[in-house]
Amino acid sequence: MEISQINSSLQRILIVEDNDDLRNYLVDMLKTSYNIQACPNGKDALIIIREFNPDLVISDIMMPEMDGLELCRTIKSDVATSHIIVVLLTARISTENQISSYEVGADDYIPKPFEPKVLKVRLASLLKQRRKIQTE
Repeated sequence: MEISQINSSLQRILIVEDNDDLRNYLVDMLKTSYNIQACPNGKDALIIIREFNPDLVISDIMMPEMDGLELCRTIKSDVATSHIIVVLLTARISTENQISSYEVGADDYIPKPFEPKVLKVRLASLLKQRRKIQTE
């Protein structure tokens, strides 16, 4: 599990991705704008969520231990974590996978390969919307 330095003024993102290269790429891409933690599967993610209290989780769908759909379902069905934004990243871009993702409560679904600038803007937009809802 990789942990970036904690800056309390930054929003927190947990990256859940079993591919080491992609996980490290996402950490590097986002670590200047957010507090980042990362892990390789949904089972580890649930442990980290309790301590790290992320604002947003980016998760792959296909992973060992616990896949992204089950992770999302678990996050969204718990009153203590249901407010956390969940973005699912996947190479499986079928309509069925999109539907399954939204049925378990995903806030967004982004197909791989993704354009880094689009991902960054999408994350910022989701976090801004959530902040606006919380302050109203």
